[in-house]
Amino acid sequence: MRVPLSFHWRLALAYTVSMLVVFGAAGAYLIASRSSNDEIGRAIGTVIAVGVASIALGLALAAALSRRATSSMQYVTEGARTFAEGDLEHRIASPSRDEAREAANAFNQMAATLQDMVSNLSSERNRLSAVLDTMPDGVIVTAEDGTVELVNHAAEWLLDRPFQREQGVQLSDIVRYNEVLQVVEDALSARVIRQIEFEINKGLRYLSAIATPVSARGNRSVVLTLHDLTRLRQVDTTRREFVSNVSHELRSPLAAIKALAETIQDGALEEPDAARDFLRRIEGEADRMTIMVNELLELSRLQSGQAPMNLVPMKLATVVDDVKSRFDLQAGPKRLSLKTSLPASLPYVMGDHDKLSQVLGNLVENGVKFTPEGGSIAVSATAHADVVEVRVSDTGVGIPAEHLPHVFERFYKADRSRREVGTGLGLAIVKHLVQAHGGDIRAESHEGRGATFIFTLDRAS
Repeated sequence: MRVPLSFHWRLALAYTVSMLVVFGAAGAYLIASRSSNDEIGRAIGTVIAVGVASIALGLALAAALSRRATSSMQYVTEGARTFAEGDLEHRIASPSRDEAREAANAFNQMAATLQDMVSNLSSERNRLSAVLDTMPDGVIVTAEDGTVELVNHAAEWLLDRPFQREQGVQLSDIVRYNEVLQVVEDALSARVIRQIEFEINKGLRYLSAIATPVSARGNRSVVLTLHDLTRLRQVDTTRREFVSNVSHELRSPLAAIKALAETIQDGALEEPDAARDFLRRIEGEADRMTIMVNELLELSRLQSGQAPMNLVPMKLATVVDDVKSRFDLQAGPKRLSLKTSLPASLPYVMGDHDKLSQVLGNLVENGVKFTPEGGSIAVSATAHADVVEVRVSDTGVGIPAEHLPHVFERFYKADRSRREVGTGLGLAIVKHLVQAHGGDIRAESHEGRGATFIFTLDRAS
């Protein structure tokens, strides 16, 4: 921007005319006063000389003013160019000329306003980016031509495909599922929200995809939101399996009780020995159902955190002695032996005596069920820096490798045909009791060479 030079030339012209008028008036006065010809000649010469000098001075003044104003405005222009190149902190020092100072002040005010606007927009963008990157749901924004405009980290994780953030990447490059691409296309064409559920990684993950059309300034795009349904599907599957398992486990003893009762009614009462056997078997099936119901209730309390726990410093040896006394009754017919190995210097542990007795009792009982005649079960413990590790091993049939990850699940049995080996809830209860003590439990086994269950307890000191 330049101030018109005509202003400075008009100022110099006005100055020159004023000087000519003044000296012209002085010459006219001399002529009017009837001065001598020599005086009049000298006066006229003086007026002409002064007029020429005034014109020259006016021109010089105009040129000086013009150069000064041009220099000031060039300074303002250079400052504006620096700001436009990205230096938002740049400000123009106020020049001495009034018109340049006014322009500089206006520019500085505009620069401060623009800087605030850019800062606010940058803050909003950073907040939006932080929100998107910390969302558990995946978000992908795609343009009408299929170009990906935005994608967050959750989308990459859910789709198990790292996204190359380059210009021109298509949605089909990162989403390889035709049903999802079709949902996005339908949302664009019909301008309505579309939703679909699909699975990836061969059913290991289930996702929900919601395509929402968006219009802004004439540009049409789609926001694709991905939600992980895997946990919900797992809970639903677990619930169905639980209902199925409970129904199955209750149906068998109920069917046996009904059959035995009908047999008694059909004439077994006339045979006292058979009737007593049937009644004994009915009582056994009823006891089996009672145990299962009680274990289900206990497992429910443990999972909900409602089971009371009284953790106090205690000697692990007292719990092992209680379990050993019960073991003699369980293992007698199979001639099994229980070996214990607890160091005398074993530190106290934080535990609930009754609950720990149940843990060790369930693990030993599990060994008794799967250890053939003449086998053995061993209980040992080792102190570490913060915990005491307890191991319960047997010389039984072992657990196949494919079943090891599932042994602590409710109702899980490696051999479904063996209903006499329990309800399938004992190890699930053991797991939750150990976790309630703040410890961990795991199983190790080689098929045909026995199994070992290892759990930890916090040291009391």
